[in-house]
Amino acid sequence: MTKPLQVACLTAYQPLLVASTRYRVGQYAPILAQHGIQITMVPFASRKLQTILYQPNQKFAKVIALLASVIQWLPQVLRKADVVFVQREAALVGPPLMERWLSRRCPVIFDFDDAIFLAQTGGVNGKLGQWARPVNKTSALIRLSDL
Repeated sequence: MTKPLQVACLTAYQPLLVASTRYRVGQYAPILAQHGIQITMVPFASRKLQTILYQPNQKFAKVIALLASVIQWLPQVLRKADVVFVQREAALVGPPLMERWLSRRCPVIFDFDDAIFLAQTGGVNGKLGQWARPVNKTSALIRLSDL
């Protein structure tokens, strides 16, 4: 019996809490498993961060939840996978450093939705939200992609 292909699926949000992850990845996991492809979901945002992120104010709580998410997320991302599947972006903040590092370790597949061309307005997080996600992040991710 051959070893299953290990696919780390990096998502920005908790898989069961957002439709895009359920629709674009989750529904295929059982079928792929039957064919020797094991999907491991690796969400960036913790449930706590996801709950408060788009609410007004609470900036200090958001920063603490963001740091806690990074601490929880990094060890999971660093596990060895045969392929990495990134749904839109691996991390909600910052330049694509993790994606760049992963692209040097194994094949990376980026999955983008149809809204990638829209500029981030910052929403309830204002200038902090705009600063946290660089304008050129999507184009950098496309250059790093194997597929």
